[in-house]
Amino acid sequence: MRLTGQARRDEVKTSVDINSTYKKIERPARRFNLLVPKKLQTNSYVSKPKLMKPQKAQTYLQKRVVAMEPEEKKVLAVMQQMRALRRDKSAAEKEPDKTKKTAERGCQ
Repeated sequence: MRLTGQARRDEVKTSVDINSTYKKIERPARRFNLLVPKKLQTNSYVSKPKLMKPQKAQTYLQKRVVAMEPEEKKVLAVMQQMRALRRDKSAAEKEPDKTKKTAERGCQ
């Protein structure tokens, strides 16, 4: 007895489950009759705040003091150095791309 995949590879007709075939879904076009009152249209952004107000009290994260162990400080320093190297490397890789793009455009 062979598996279905093996039979199909040998180009033997296999039964296909009708429910397993993909069919195009036909959906009727939907129409939305939305009317916004004129009173709301004119004053749409009036009630929204323009700028956030500065905080008066410090948050929990601003107040707490974090004292790192010497080992943690070393790890943090190494991580920062690695990030700086990666940032410099990616900037150096992007620089030729910028010059190449400007040359293609004919700009100086």
